[in-house]
Amino acid sequence: MNTRFSSQFAEHIEGMLELRDAMGMAKSGLLFPLQSFDRFCARECPEATKLTLEIATAWCNEGKSSMGGGYKKHSIRQFGKYLASMDIDAFVYPAEWIPKTKRVLPYIFTDEELSLFFSACDAVAPSHVRSLRDYIVPVIFRLIYGCGLRPQEGRLLKRRHLDLEKGTLLVENSKRNKDRRIAVDWDLVELCRKYDVIADQFIPDREYFFPTIHDTPYKTAWPTLQFHRCCVTAGNIAPSSVPYDLSYPNKNKIQTFLLKAC
Repeated sequence: MNTRFSSQFAEHIEGMLELRDAMGMAKSGLLFPLQSFDRFCARECPEATKLTLEIATAWCNEGKSSMGGGYKKHSIRQFGKYLASMDIDAFVYPAEWIPKTKRVLPYIFTDEELSLFFSACDAVAPSHVRSLRDYIVPVIFRLIYGCGLRPQEGRLLKRRHLDLEKGTLLVENSKRNKDRRIAVDWDLVELCRKYDVIADQFIPDREYFFPTIHDTPYKTAWPTLQFHRCCVTAGNIAPSSVPYDLSYPNKNKIQTFLLKAC
């Protein structure tokens, strides 16, 4: 039974997401905006069964969305294209009406900035609630940096994905639902082993490598919050950077910054 959508478009939204999943395309990026669209339709035009220009533009212009106008327009365009492909009369939002996304070059850390950043990671204070934060932060950012992981790949990493005997890391269902296996530097493997022993004392037989105390992954915004806290602690370094920038290291500099944690 459908519990996520309630408007007249619910069946078609579910069909689109199921099709994308079957084709190996990520559906998570469209789920949140289409839930917003569904709520809008259920509230503002509960009897509407046809996607019209008026409905599409009214939703795109509604409020001050944290998703951004371009994100909503892209989502409703994809939905319109899906409906049209199913021979359903629908308005397809024109591509030329969607503002172009400005590509931002990744921030390249200097050696000094990396040293200050990882020193700040090592100095993270224990949380006032029962948490592994002071043990997780020094390791997760070194793993992101040393293995070129996307921040969310590090956040969602499960214990079974990291082979600390063979020194390999498996990333499952990443971009475009692809898997990839990564060789982990042995210094970093040793660091992960030390962390794993400590984490196992707090949460025995845990599923996630970097869990909350309830053995669930931290929320999406958590890596970004911890990253910026460490940047501030390090002396307000790299104010325009984001955690993703750690995925672009100069490979011959990796060794210098892997140790000194735990």
